[in-house]
Amino acid sequence: MQNSIYHIEAEDPLKRYVFDIAEINLSGKVFLPIEITAKGEKELMREKLTKEIFGNQGATV
Repeated sequence: MQNSIYHIEAEDPLKRYVFDIAEINLSGKVFLPIEITAKGEKELMREKLTKEIFGNQGATV
């Protein structure tokens, strides 16, 4: 692949889980493996409540 910034999107065909979009930057070097973790209903609710309580400062869980 050419050197550039790429966005990787994944989806669950059964619509039970969601995934964050992963951004990778290829720059001519060996690219290490990435791990994309599914989020279920519990994780999504936790993120929503964290944003409501703490705003953006606690947005990354």
